[in-house]
Amino acid sequence: MEGLYYVLGFVGIIVLLMILDRLINKTAKEEIVKQLEEDWGKINQSKLTEEELEKIRYYYNQISSETDVDDITWNDLDMDRIFNRINICLSSIGMEYLYALLRKIQFDKTKLENNNVLVDNFEKNKDIRVKLQLILNKVGKNKKISIYEYLTRMKEVKTYNCLVNKVQVILLLLSIVGIILNYKLAIF
Repeated sequence: MEGLYYVLGFVGIIVLLMILDRLINKTAKEEIVKQLEEDWGKINQSKLTEEELEKIRYYYNQISSETDVDDITWNDLDMDRIFNRINICLSSIGMEYLYALLRKIQFDKTKLENNNVLVDNFEKNKDIRVKLQLILNKVGKNKKISIYEYLTRMKEVKTYNCLVNKVQVILLLLSIVGIILNYKLAIF
């Protein structure tokens, strides 16, 4: 009977922690939504460093072609500054894609019209825009390495046998079952 009290106490603590986590996440989400709504349509005031821009350029450098805006024209038009001003992306993926989009010359009228439809929809449908922004905000930004470079490097990583991890998971499950059946033995 004494073991049951420990199990119930343990479960109660877990439930309380889950409730507390939900409340904290809800408050944080409300603050993020408020900030997103305030920032919508405003010019970006923060400035990226040259190192950050170099990491953002990585994706474009991998997909560039001869028909893109060349470096001389890009620098003459001071496009890094323009990119900085319009970059309100909430994720590294978004920043890298926006940079590449600005460098790629688009002649396809259908694609341009589709982009305009997307922009119009985000302006008109605040709820959809905020939901998408929340998802992208969770993806986040990585200032140390380009996401595209990270994914490229992942192909080179060697995988190892994870038998130790599997044994650890089995032992964890056995200990949880053991706590329910005989907590003294499970602690051992």
